[in-house]
Amino acid sequence: MITQLFLTLACSTTISCLSPTGRAAIDIDGDSLYGLCTDYDRATDTSTCLGYVTGIENVMAHGDAVGGYKACPEKAVDERQLLSIVKDYLRDDGEQGVFPAPALVASALAQAFPCRH
Repeated sequence: MITQLFLTLACSTTISCLSPTGRAAIDIDGDSLYGLCTDYDRATDTSTCLGYVTGIENVMAHGDAVGGYKACPEKAVDERQLLSIVKDYLRDDGEQGVFPAPALVASALAQAFPCRH
């Protein structure tokens, strides 16, 4: 519960601060997140994407599941690698783009960083 609250606050703070409308977009889908992550003309969109992805990665790095997915990201993983993993996943799995972005990001990270226990 605390982890979910942290994720919600982290994502909504990042998104509401950077969103031109000031509206939190916690419930965005995969297609919308992919658009944010690939809009290289607008720094606020790519920053929002980065905040979204790293917020979910931080929760998962502490051993908590997101959307039913668990991941064990390496400590040395950097932001560019995280974004590349998520963008590739969202691009390659286009039919799932209508699903909630947190679960899609978590699924991408779980595939890239499976837990070995």
